[in-house]
Formats: sequence, structure tokens, C-alpha cells
Amino acid sequence: MISEPKTEYRKEQYFVAITSTVRQKEIPDLLPSLIPEIFNWLRMKKLKPAGAPFFKYSEMEGEKMKVEVGIPVDKPVKGDERIHQGAFPSGTYIEVTYTGPYSNLPNVHSELTRWKEKNDIRTIGGVTEFYPTDLASQPDAEKWITIIINQLDENQDYRNGNVDK
Repeated sequence: MISEPKTEYRKEQYFVAITSTVRQKEIPDLLPSLIPEIFNWLRMKKLKPAGAPFFKYSEMEGEKMKVEVGIPVDKPVKGDERIHQGAFPSGTYIEVTYTGPYSNLPNVHSELTRWKEKNDIRTIGGVTEFYPTDLASQPDAEKWITIIINQLDENQDYRNGNVDK
């Protein structure tokens, strides 16, 4: 199930992340294991997460894509050779909520892309998936929640009513 797209202004949000380059079919095998690594790194630094883990898809080249696997934090954090600091810039974002198994996320992204094209909506930066569901306490994949965001291109004129901005 996918919610109707909505817009939301978000303040700048810092995060720590590990960047990886993968093929789409490798995502389930390679990226989820990075999340506990980042949680452990935060614990060692005595820092608390400020939100749900995420995958930020930033660059695509052929079959390969650059993905940041990260966790939001409240303030800038100095990284190291493995984990780096980043930030989602402040601005207006398109947001949809999907409930269901992660294996269907490519279809969800396709639907969102079609909706943006149909409504002449331009976005900038990468698409990000937040994963607020604790899979240890919710084993039913039909109840897993994914929040997908993409920043609006603030240079586009939205007065035609395409988005509620």
C-alpha cells in the first residue's frame, strides 16, 4: 500500500553513513548489514540516533548505483575512514509512505517516478528510503513501513497546483 504523495518542509538533518556502490540485485545482500555497523559506531562514540536508518540513492551509472546507508544524528559528527558525516539540506520534500515487503520497493519507486512525470514535478538530489520498522519486533513483511523522500527543485514554479507548496 502506498500513500498519496505529500510535501513537507524539512529542516537540515545531519547523518552519519557508509557509502557503497552496488547493483540493484545486490542491495538486499550487501546493504542491510551496514546498519548495525553504524549503530555500533554511534554507541562507541556515545551518540544517539535521531531517526530511522535510511538508504540514500544518489548516483546511477549503468547497472551500478551509489548508496549512502545512514542514520540521522542531532549534530555534525566527525567521521573516520569508513563512516562519514552528511546532511539532508533544508527544503521542501515529496514524501510517500509504503507499507509492505521491501522486495516491492522498485515498483513503488516506479510509481512515484510516473506520478512526478505526470504532474511535471522536478526533484533534486537522491531519493531516500527511511526504515522506521524494527524488524525484530515486526516479522510480518506486509506491515513493514518505508518512508520515501525526494527534495523538490525549488527553482520550479509550482503555482500550477501540481504540489501543495
